[in-house]
Amino acid sequence: MTQLFQKGSCVIYESYGLCKLEDIREMSFCRGQEKQTYYVLSPFHSVGSTFYVPAESQGKLRLPMERSEIDSLLARAQEDRIDWIENRQQRRDFFRSVLGAGITPKLIALIRCLYLKQQELGEKKLSATDAGILDEAEKLVSEEFAFSLGLEDGGVTEYIRHFYED
Repeated sequence: MTQLFQKGSCVIYESYGLCKLEDIREMSFCRGQEKQTYYVLSPFHSVGSTFYVPAESQGKLRLPMERSEIDSLLARAQEDRIDWIENRQQRRDFFRSVLGAGITPKLIALIRCLYLKQQELGEKKLSATDAGILDEAEKLVSEEFAFSLGLEDGGVTEYIRHFYED
């Protein structure tokens, strides 16, 4: 199997976000089990944590987007929509599936959906579940964008706003 990623590179790991690929090594987690190649990842947002991802599951990893990809994504963000689901359970399940997939265009659409609902609610707030999902989606997007654009986390919001003002 060809390895797409190199030791020391930064990768996006599904719904966990930005990680540094610390090592690529042969390992076995069970006695008697044949050794497999694993990517050893350290998430940026959770110091001290480590993920061991089988190299055969490298589809769960990708390189962070480049500026041109981010700009293109933001340009077409108006086209990608997620409609509000009234049923709380169905909405939670669907939103969690979007978070779990970790696909940035869908995360942007999810954030937009929740922002629009918050505006519609006015002074009332999103439910705790919806607010938690919004926070998690914003964290995943901000982390990748900040890394790719060379910005501090707070600068990501400014970049996105500036992008739409031009």
